Amino acid sequence: MARTEAFNTEGLSLDKFLEYQVANSGWVLEKGNGRSQLIALPRNEFNHPELRRNTADGIPLEHVSRIFGILV
Repeated sequence: MARTEAFNTEGLSLDKFLEYQVANSGWVLEKGNGRSQLIALPRNEFNHPELRRNTADGIPLEHVSRIFGILV
């Protein structure tokens, strides 16, 4: 399921929001044509489906829980 959010902000508030995202979420601001800026989002499973984890790659809990008695 896709999730989108929208916000209406400009000026200093927008600058602070973008600054925070660059520092904490891996966003990159790139210079576009003229005065525009482009926002490059980090690659993740939402914007690059090939990074999505395959459920067949997982290990069932029953297989892992068998070793808990040995570890204790």
